[in-house]
Amino acid sequence: MRVQIHLSETRREVYQVKSRTGKFPLEYLHSSVGLNRNWHLVHLGWVTSWEIEAIRREGATVTHCPTSNMKLATAGFFPFKEMMEAGVLVTLGTDGPASNNTLDVFREMKQAVLLQRNNYWDYSVGASHALRASTVNAYSSLGIGRGG
Repeated sequence: MRVQIHLSETRREVYQVKSRTGKFPLEYLHSSVGLNRNWHLVHLGWVTSWEIEAIRREGATVTHCPTSNMKLATAGFFPFKEMMEAGVLVTLGTDGPASNNTLDVFREMKQAVLLQRNNYWDYSVGASHALRASTVNAYSSLGIGRGG
């Protein structure tokens, strides 16, 4: 069964989980119920490097929702570049009209690229990465094109 969860979305969430469990949200999730390729993790604006490695190792999919994150002032920063470099399957999403005002995935592609460039001060993440995250990777996350 596929499972989607919004995780490490806000600093407050990370603080609460860490203070209650002694672990970061994804670290806690992984240790309590496991993590595998059927998990779909959304937001991850406050994820650590060792959590990225766990995501890669277990084959989970991640979704970046740049406009929603900026609108809701979640702070944090989705590490698109690090996720790609680690070999994590990265997709893009809108997070729905309630937290975004639109379902325009083309706007998300533009926002994702601009946000990454603004925060990295370079061009490492480009339009081709955003397009791939919105198409090929999104299909793959649904099991289309990877034998599912």
